[in-house]
Amino acid sequence: MNLPRRLQKTLLYFAIGLAIVYITDFAAFQLRQSRGTGLGTVPVEQYLQLSLKANKVEYDYIGTKDETCTRSLLPQSVASQWIAPCWWRERHRQRWIEAHAASPIPRAYAGINSSVVTLRFAVTRPFTYFAFAFVVYFEP
Repeated sequence: MNLPRRLQKTLLYFAIGLAIVYITDFAAFQLRQSRGTGLGTVPVEQYLQLSLKANKVEYDYIGTKDETCTRSLLPQSVASQWIAPCWWRERHRQRWIEAHAASPIPRAYAGINSSVVTLRFAVTRPFTYFAFAFVVYFEP
């Protein structure tokens, strides 16, 4: 009978400790944000992994992009968007974007003299997943 009670207290103290850490980190981030030093940038190399027909894959280097990060211990919400901390971005400097070639859109939507190919992108970010749809026009 003592073990469940001890486990409950341990979990309660652990939850309180996590709340204290997050509140302290949030307060420190807000203080830095008010001074203008709460955000930083980290250069991230972006690569495109395009799935082709017959189970072939093409890899392309897109380029380097500066990504915003927070100077805090935990991710913070800035302008309704969760931003990863700089220490995490420093360790993950490569971003792989996966693209899958889908079926073409009917010509009625494409306009005159153009073929349309739709690419579906799945970008993996820390703590969130985003899906993008791009339409690429090719001249015949």
